[in-house]
Amino acid sequence: MLTGDHPATSLNIAIQIRLVPENNRNVITGKELLNMDPNGEADRQKLLNCNVFARVNPAQKLDMISFIKTWEI
Repeated sequence: MLTGDHPATSLNIAIQIRLVPENNRNVITGKELLNMDPNGEADRQKLLNCNVFARVNPAQKLDMISFIKTWEI
């Protein structure tokens, strides 16, 4: 989920639609994304293990879509 909503709101919705389990508190904000390097292994793993991204602006949404397209499944 990529949204501009508040992290708590985003997480609550993600739980309600069963995108994440109720005990999940893993949310990455747009501000945190600014300091992450998707090519660095630690940051890449954080991004891959997160299903909720909040306070993300439109440019960051496009960047995340590009990142997701590079995932090796």
